[in-house]
Amino acid sequence: MLACDAEESPEIQAEAYAVANDVPDELMDEVLDFPEPGEGRVGDTERPLSFVSPGDPQAFSFLAPHSEETPGTSECPVGQVVTGFACTGDYCDNVHIECHDYGGSVPAASNAFSGWFQVGSSAGSASGVANKQFHVCGANEKMTGIDCRGDYCDDIRIECSPTTGLDSGRCGWTGAYSEEHSSYLAPMGQAIQGVYCSGRHCDNKYYFVCDV
Repeated sequence: MLACDAEESPEIQAEAYAVANDVPDELMDEVLDFPEPGEGRVGDTERPLSFVSPGDPQAFSFLAPHSEETPGTSECPVGQVVTGFACTGDYCDNVHIECHDYGGSVPAASNAFSGWFQVGSSAGSASGVANKQFHVCGANEKMTGIDCRGDYCDDIRIECSPTTGLDSGRCGWTGAYSEEHSSYLAPMGQAIQGVYCSGRHCDNKYYFVCDV
């Protein structure tokens, strides 16, 4: 598994904390099962060329980088869900999401952004961030966008959209990824459903990935 900045492995043991972080009841056990150091789901290293053909609406494709200086939000095209994640710059400042159309129904009118989250709570009261450092979309939702603010893009919120035909199967957390690592690419048949922050300025990101 890829190494990450020195930090204790994330552990969330109290159900009350999970509830405060809006964890869906159907995913509670899997959300609370954080990987030990050196463990966690591992992504693909690259996409086959047949899956990244320019102009193919169902191809896997990364959106432009997004950071606190970028106006607006970064959202997948209608009908697509987030399947990959990459970042560049100090403390994972610029984030890129990869989108893909798995063929399910993802109505644009029903999407919604989570509340803001970041590492720790000392700055939370001042910046409007709740005492939470992750968000997981509901059991019948998938991540479809991201937004950030603050130094190094360290306050994050993710967009969740209800899906039809893409119900969550087996789920689990990846290990930590940051700008020192290659992109995280969910294996075929999987999509990202949540993000957890750790490290200074939310430098290390863990992804909650589910079969679809």
